Amino acid sequence: MAEDSGGDGASVAPRMAAWSHLGADLLVRAFDELPMPVTLLAPDGRIQFWNRRARELFGYTLDEVSHVETWRRLAYPDEAYRTDIVERWGAAVQRARESGGELRFGPIHLRTRHGGEREVEIVGTFVDERVLVVFNDVTEKLHVEHALRESEARLAAAFAAMPDAVALSNATTGEYLLVNEGFSRITGWAAEEAIGKSSADLALWVDYEQRNAVVRELVASGKIDDYEASFRRRDGSVVTGLVFGRIVKAGETPLLLTVTRDVTEQRVLERRLRQSERLDSVGRLAGGVAHDFNNLLTVILGSLQLALEPLPPGDPMRPELEIAYQAGERAATITRQLLAFGRKQVMAASSVDLVSVLSEMDDLLRRVVGEGVELTLLCSGPVSPVRIDRAQLEQVVLNLVINARDAMPRGGSLLVEIRDVEAAPPDAGVSATPRVLGRSVRLTVTDTGTGMSEETRSRVFEPFFSTKERGKGTGLGLSSVYGIVRQSGGTIDVVSEPGRGTTFMLDFPASDQSPIRRSDPPPLDAAAKPARARTVLVVEDEEAVGDLIRRVLHGGDYNVLLATSGEQAELLAALHAGPIDLLLTDVVMPRMNGADLAGRLLTLRPELRVLFMSGFAGDTLESNDIVASARTFIQKPFTPGALLSRVSEVLARPVPERRSA
Repeated sequence: MAEDSGGDGASVAPRMAAWSHLGADLLVRAFDELPMPVTLLAPDGRIQFWNRRARELFGYTLDEVSHVETWRRLAYPDEAYRTDIVERWGAAVQRARESGGELRFGPIHLRTRHGGEREVEIVGTFVDERVLVVFNDVTEKLHVEHALRESEARLAAAFAAMPDAVALSNATTGEYLLVNEGFSRITGWAAEEAIGKSSADLALWVDYEQRNAVVRELVASGKIDDYEASFRRRDGSVVTGLVFGRIVKAGETPLLLTVTRDVTEQRVLERRLRQSERLDSVGRLAGGVAHDFNNLLTVILGSLQLALEPLPPGDPMRPELEIAYQAGERAATITRQLLAFGRKQVMAASSVDLVSVLSEMDDLLRRVVGEGVELTLLCSGPVSPVRIDRAQLEQVVLNLVINARDAMPRGGSLLVEIRDVEAAPPDAGVSATPRVLGRSVRLTVTDTGTGMSEETRSRVFEPFFSTKERGKGTGLGLSSVYGIVRQSGGTIDVVSEPGRGTTFMLDFPASDQSPIRRSDPPPLDAAAKPARARTVLVVEDEEAVGDLIRRVLHGGDYNVLLATSGEQAELLAALHAGPIDLLLTDVVMPRMNGADLAGRLLTLRPELRVLFMSGFAGDTLESNDIVASARTFIQKPFTPGALLSRVSEVLARPVPERRSA
């Protein structure tokens, strides 16, 4: 703040002029007692008085500043500035003389004897031909005002730049007095449109009862924190906001300061994370159930096939056994779908061209959708290959097309499109994971069907969840699609609204490898018998499954060594004097899994061939070089004929070269 000057210089100067009848000595003493710098200028430029306060403030005595020109050179060392001051001072004096009023000048910048700088305002009055000048030191006042202006500017800049919606409103009427750019960006209403109106006028609250709840809380406590509400933007879209509010006392009118943070995307991501975690936990459960169930089905289907084999056509026992066998096969299909959902299927991944896949499936897809649905297959630009199991990719496409067809019972349009995308952003649907970043290939399936509600969309990938009538679907089609996409390193989104159709968006990481053309596998003779007696080491921790495999292989003229654990298998292999042609081992076993067992036995018997089996492979097959090829794997449940065919096929191959450790 400016120093206390004992009053405005404008009122002091006339009083001092009135004292001119006093004697010179008395007048000088009176001037020296004044709390502000005072000087008296003669018409010839001489400075006649220079009081104590002037000497203290500027540091010069009357002898040192006896003439105004001397004072100017000391106070304004910069010549250009001094010239400007002289011109402005002369003009001010002339105006004051002509008007007969007081002389006011400044503020101006002065330098003191010791190099200090002061800002002063000059108030003068005329005494005869002389000018009585009072200096008002406003240095601190101007500094405070400058700091205040800078503070206000910073506050205004911060207010405007805040990403949140900040608003100041009349707490009684609700009318907005001030809003920032964040408010305009989030709500869609410009400041000039919002100011003078209330949130009710702008229809901002989706549920006006939420606004009433905020008001009640503010009245009760004067503040509100972390209140989540839905707001409608000017364009009709809805955002989720987190509201912070305070009652601000400003005079007689209470004001309301609110800060609203847009958490729409955050809530979408949180919902996706919860969805992903829930699906992952269900997937782990499904995979574990499928493992045990597949062991049971292996025994059931194998025993039924062995029981059916000797029965001639027309035997009264055959129909009942065949019905049981068909039910077992149906159960096996369900477990395969559960494994797909849990991402525990064995994948024969290779670089695949989606364009060729869709082209080869064209006729099949058109037969599936029927004449009432207009199917369009579209390829937008060059499309990169992707690494995936081709058969599983075909299953994904077929399931999505069937799902779309069922959503259009009265016909409609179905678009299947593939295109390359780059760093795809998240979409406002149900996403299995964050979008694939970088170069990827997007497969979209869009229908014009009935669409889905938000609740249905949030559960669409859950196993056994279905909106179809009882008996018209297992609820595993989209679950298996989800699992295959995830296991292939991709992501899947669904965007849908009731009555507006549905779009499934699948992103797969692009592959740098050239696509591999499909080749038909060589035919296998299920009844093939070995040319000589072969020995198979069977390792299976489920006793019933191991006993069934032993009986099947004995029936196929194989010698069988049966172990129930990896440790027992190692001991049998060490004690067996003859050759062991094949290791047939379960993958998932306690203490030592099948991959580790194979690695140990191959060190002792390099000529050993290996065939893995499992109802729940997990990541073991893909993570071990020894079992990386799906050609050395048979999926449970399998039939006796399928087992004999696969064993014969593996034994017919040349002994693979083993890489040294």
